[in-house]
Amino acid sequence: MSLAVPNGQYLYFKREVRGLNYDVVVLSTDNDYCKEPNASSDYVFASDPLPMYYKLENGTLSLFLTSPAAIPKIFQSSIKVVQHQLSPLEFQEIEQHYKERGIELLRVEIDKTLKCR
Repeated sequence: MSLAVPNGQYLYFKREVRGLNYDVVVLSTDNDYCKEPNASSDYVFASDPLPMYYKLENGTLSLFLTSPAAIPKIFQSSIKVVQHQLSPLEFQEIEQHYKERGIELLRVEIDKTLKCR
């Protein structure tokens, strides 16, 4: 999933699934969907990454989630990324009222047609 941000730049949410126990969502500035996640340049959400909610506003991408990613050292974007780690009760509140708050549900589908190797 690509997200157009101000100044003509894009951010990319990618999903990598391997087997039954590996499901990772990556936030990257690189549009190569076959490139391995890189924790020094990408946000790598590895612990139950979905569902996740987001809001893009005033040059800030706010992510609403239960398990934040480590902040990468060299994320190449003018967009500020803020992770809001929510308790289970807070997350349930977002799930029920996200549309009213102008928040979007992040949908990163698995692309079964993508062949990287």
